[in-house]
Amino acid sequence: MGISTGQDLQSYAGTRVTIAGGTGFIGRWVARALSDSGAELTLLARDLAAARAIAGQFGFTCRFIPLDLTDFAAVTRNLAGLRPQILFNLAAYGINAAESDLSTARRINHELLPVLCDALAEVDAGGWAGRRLVHAGSVAEYGPVVETLDESMPAHPRSLYGSTKLAGTEAVQRCCLSSGMNGVTARLFGVYGPGERPGRLLPVLMDAARLQRVAELGPAGQQRDFLFVEDVAEGLLRVGISAGQ
Repeated sequence: MGISTGQDLQSYAGTRVTIAGGTGFIGRWVARALSDSGAELTLLARDLAAARAIAGQFGFTCRFIPLDLTDFAAVTRNLAGLRPQILFNLAAYGINAAESDLSTARRINHELLPVLCDALAEVDAGGWAGRRLVHAGSVAEYGPVVETLDESMPAHPRSLYGSTKLAGTEAVQRCCLSSGMNGVTARLFGVYGPGERPGRLLPVLMDAARLQRVAELGPAGQQRDFLFVEDVAEGLLRVGISAGQ
């Protein structure tokens, strides 16, 4: 299922939208969907050359702002200038095992969220009736689970990534309650598709098929739901136009 061109997603046409983490695996698909929907789109990106290359590859147009998301003063300053009506936060640190710095994980996954919330709360929504912040959470926030999982289950993360992502989700909840800002966290499960990093299930299977060899996988007893990345992007856009608290 591709991105819908229905009237509801056309609500983004002319809307000031900012994405943090728009060059990542999921973020680039969200950026393309927003561009296709006619949004006035801005990407916050540390590496402008890489961001422009991804935009060309995925066929979306936007404005680029060079920004280090760990520089909170710069984040606040830029958002005040951009005045986004809605912000999608797809930024994350620690998904890759090589990303293991505790301070950076805390800054990006947790401490950035109150900064984004406070900055958005200071910006006039300009008639926008949907969410002001859509934050991408993670299944890793729940920790190891051996049973059917639903969102009401308690979260007991055991990894650096999971624990800092949970702290970010909780920060969004607190900020929305204290300021009245309309924001939401969408916890993402089993996202797959083009652009997925090596070592994940789909790339491993594709490499095995290309090389005509047997794929080496882990235990086969797990049961997982998988979501195609383009469908995830559409889902996040639909969450963004919903007005529920």
